[in-house]
Amino acid sequence: MSEMYGWTGKILRADLTNRKVTEEDTKKYSDMFIGGSGIGQKVMWDEVPLEVKAFDPENRIVFTPGVLTGTPSPSSGRTDVMGKSPHTYPKESCTKSGIGGDWGTELKRAGYDGVIVQGKADSPVYLWIKNGEADILDAKFLWGLDTYATQHELRRKWNDKQYKMLTIGPAGENLVRYACIMSGTGHSAGQGGFGAVMGSKNLKALAVRGTGGVGVARPDELLKLLEYVKTLATIMSATQKSILWVDKDIDPHAVNRIPFRYRSTAPGNPGAMTFLQKHWVKEVACSSCPIGDYVYCKHPLGGTEIHCMQWYYAWLSGWMDDVAYEAKLLHDKLGINVYELLYMIPWLQKLNKDGVINSKDSGIAFDKWPGRDFIVPLLENIAYRKGFGDTLAEGVPRVAEKLGVLDSVMKEEPKGGASYGGHGMSIHYDARDYIVSGLLWAMDDRDPFHDKHSHIGLVHWSGLSLDEQKVVAEYAYYSGDAAQPMGDSKYSSAEAMAAILDQDRSSLKGTLGLCDWVYPIVSSVLEERKYIGDTSVESKLFSAVTGIDMTEADMLKVGERIWNLQRAIMIRDGRRREDDTLPDYLFELPAAWGSPPVDREKWEQLKDEYYRLRGWDIKTGIPTKAKMEELELGDVYEQIA
Repeated sequence: MSEMYGWTGKILRADLTNRKVTEEDTKKYSDMFIGGSGIGQKVMWDEVPLEVKAFDPENRIVFTPGVLTGTPSPSSGRTDVMGKSPHTYPKESCTKSGIGGDWGTELKRAGYDGVIVQGKADSPVYLWIKNGEADILDAKFLWGLDTYATQHELRRKWNDKQYKMLTIGPAGENLVRYACIMSGTGHSAGQGGFGAVMGSKNLKALAVRGTGGVGVARPDELLKLLEYVKTLATIMSATQKSILWVDKDIDPHAVNRIPFRYRSTAPGNPGAMTFLQKHWVKEVACSSCPIGDYVYCKHPLGGTEIHCMQWYYAWLSGWMDDVAYEAKLLHDKLGINVYELLYMIPWLQKLNKDGVINSKDSGIAFDKWPGRDFIVPLLENIAYRKGFGDTLAEGVPRVAEKLGVLDSVMKEEPKGGASYGGHGMSIHYDARDYIVSGLLWAMDDRDPFHDKHSHIGLVHWSGLSLDEQKVVAEYAYYSGDAAQPMGDSKYSSAEAMAAILDQDRSSLKGTLGLCDWVYPIVSSVLEERKYIGDTSVESKLFSAVTGIDMTEADMLKVGERIWNLQRAIMIRDGRRREDDTLPDYLFELPAAWGSPPVDREKWEQLKDEYYRLRGWDIKTGIPTKAKMEELELGDVYEQIA
């Protein structure tokens, strides 16, 4: 094989049924789909047909860092996880999750561009990988341990603290449909339930150690790009004009030691800021990230990254204290997705108020909310499938079906927390506020906001005035009309194009291993640039690392190809235009803060425009033959036709 830069050249395949590991040539996938989620989508298309269920041995679970992962490319430490999901609703569908931290970089340095896992072991195992070697080893001594203890035991066994792990907790072992895969003390592949997929295969962990390197074709060029990106980007490419809510009673000197983005708390929730003021130690960055997205807090219960903790209790209870911290730790140790509980808790409280469930029959101490005696037993019962927790482990819409109250999910909004968004997952970023968010939700196979923050980052988080947003939108989305005030959707071609660009760019980020909180750099912090970012950075990074020169248009075409392959998988699974929709309450109820319901007639017209711009059949939502051939996916079209 000729020398490759960025890629290691090998993908590891682990057959758990036969306890056999083999290697494959990365070029089988990379010429068309580059890496990361592109490889994952291709494996799903080739190897996981419609009839395979999430917990079947024939399901695959694919772990793929991007081609830039393991290099100094800024914020390139992401790894995609893909497979048939037990979390999605109403069908178990192929979808993906993602995880940051250091695991993907360690895998690349160990000599692999990805891991494909298939089959089911006859007893608990873990996958051991070190510097081009791999084996499937006994994990009986790990089964039943939480995610923290599992990592500790494996590092102790190998006498090496540098091992990087992906592992599941009791929730994954017991096939909780929204179980996480955890790494370190806070990084999680949350949505999708892939912790349960690992559990169904008796796979407890993937332990990786790599001391090699990842080749870079033009290192001087890459280092210049790194410095350039640092001048443009902050978290979610937001500008420093963002409004900061700071409680007036907090010592400003203590506040100033906390990174500015974490000073932003709801006006009625000073508890989150008070907690950070008391326990914040430092920022924690994923591999190669010059920004740092996680706050590390040192607390008597133990140190941890708390990226989601403030969201969880800020939205649900309005305060943050030791109970919130314990709940966050318990989520991570048991391997339970925080986002599921974000909606489940207010929904259960509503069902209790309506007389559908009660404390006696459910074992949920509703009168103890929001204290420890409420949350700790609830999480433990779910993770170990005890009592009513066995039902709750199925996820909100499946629980609603069993209780005969599915309308309470589709047509109603509980007060507090989040609401149902579709695909079996809770919503954030409401279609009634920004119709682009609605298109992203409706067209995806999961919650889209793990890798599609760009438009919402501009219109909701940037702090730019509408006029300033329009200047940025003209550059990034080809029309200033892509920027609209909250609740003022126009159902326009510009909004349809904004959704399409977010999707194609998200596919590109996934295949490169780039972080959604930074890329694409739609806006910048620089007033002299009129806050305009640089959406060509991805192509420049790819070219510098691999030595293969690609323009921004070339790279967007790769993203479009991957998105259309994802759509083909959805079509094969039965997806059609009528399935590209939103829960009824979004069409029927105004938002509590005033945004009007989504207009059904205009929504359908907007879908027409989206399909037209995509090159898909307007009546069915199926990609046309001409579009698929343009993307070199003619063979895929022949199978879905």
